[in-house]
Amino acid sequence: PAVPAVLVFEHGILRYAGPYASGPLCSASNSFLPALLSGQSRLPGSWLNGEAMACRCLVSPAS
Repeated sequence: PAVPAVLVFEHGILRYAGPYASGPLCSASNSFLPALLSGQSRLPGSWLNGEAMACRCLVSPAS
């Protein structure tokens, strides 16, 4: 797994799983999630976004 990651549920259904923003910075200025959360954009189904170029930090299991 990598962080920061976001899971968005709507009425108990997973709608989005993936990075908060695209690009080298994890910033609200390059995030597509505010439009989803406000209802300005709608997804036709679930979006498992593993393709976006985004800032990610790998999570190592605790030992």
